[in-house]
Amino acid sequence: MTGGKKNANVDPDDKLKACLRKILKKRFQAMVSFEQKVAAGNKSEALHDMRVAGRRVQTLLKVFRNCFPQQSFKPQYAVVRTLITSLGRVRECDVFIEMLTTSIKPMHGVKRKTLRILCDRFNEQRTNELQELRWTLRLLSQIRYQRNFRQFLKSSS
Repeated sequence: MTGGKKNANVDPDDKLKACLRKILKKRFQAMVSFEQKVAAGNKSEALHDMRVAGRRVQTLLKVFRNCFPQQSFKPQYAVVRTLITSLGRVRECDVFIEMLTTSIKPMHGVKRKTLRILCDRFNEQRTNELQELRWTLRLLSQIRYQRNFRQFLKSSS
């Protein structure tokens, strides 16, 4: 995952808020770095990585919510939560499709046909969820969520 192991140039002598801003900036950048591949729709690894990075951002925000003014915190947290939810719906389909595909191989007859039908339905659901995710990404782009989040971090001094 991009940005997962590298530090955020945190100085132990920095105040908590300064360290938190650096870490959140790094984690947020890791999350958005997958956006184009996710929007393309055929890279389930990128989708997984973006979701994991987003959950890290969400966790940091949740744990340190008292470090931010509530008025500016709530909308930023809601955006991250919305994005993670949308990513999760597609990811769940990917997991089920992978599980079903693996289960189909040793099956024969009616069981195999039934699992194929189920797999086809999850593929259809994935397509629909991916369209919803793309819509969410477009909407977030229109409201300039990346710029707003960076501004939120700067103004939370």
